[in-house]
Amino acid sequence: MYEKAQTTVRRGDVVIPEYLDKNFMLYQQDGVALLSTLRPESIPLIWTNPSLEIRYLESKDVSKVAAAELCAATADAATRALTPDGLFIVCVSTAIVDDVVGAINKRTHLRNVAVFDGEYDSIVVFVKGNSDFVPVWADGNSPEATLASFIEMYTSPGDFVVDPFCGTGDVMEAAVKAGRIAVMNDLDPDAVTATVNRYKERCAK
Repeated sequence: MYEKAQTTVRRGDVVIPEYLDKNFMLYQQDGVALLSTLRPESIPLIWTNPSLEIRYLESKDVSKVAAAELCAATADAATRALTPDGLFIVCVSTAIVDDVVGAINKRTHLRNVAVFDGEYDSIVVFVKGNSDFVPVWADGNSPEATLASFIEMYTSPGDFVVDPFCGTGDVMEAAVKAGRIAVMNDLDPDAVTATVNRYKERCAK
């Protein structure tokens, strides 16, 4: 499996996972930096929730800018790694959706094709190419159900699904249970520990 894991990184890059199993690898480094090491056009779905932005309220303009710029930097790094029709999906607080979309549009050529607004958080969908986009959510769907639907529709078994800010492993669990290979990352050692424990308890066979 280590050889399979290394197909996600370019030759010459040394990226050692903190945890590695047959369908799950977990790194602990800067998320944007990890995206820059992924092989070009190798990832059909990058889904993430940059942790910086979720602490910020609408009234804090400087924080909104910082959060939007983090999302834009993540999208920029993700663009090269996405397959020609790959999806970049970012979950952000509803209060800053316009800031995030504007920052990503300014910095990348990804197309914003949909925004799903929840009560507190929004799911913002970007497509790399010109392929048609079919929404896969329904009113009342939980974020977890929406995530699982995206993975099922826009990736195939054995594909890589990447989350550079994985937190406690929502994307990891959904990807592994769908038969995909979860490439996860988080700088926070507590998040890394929580994600590994979640994998062992719910996903490892």
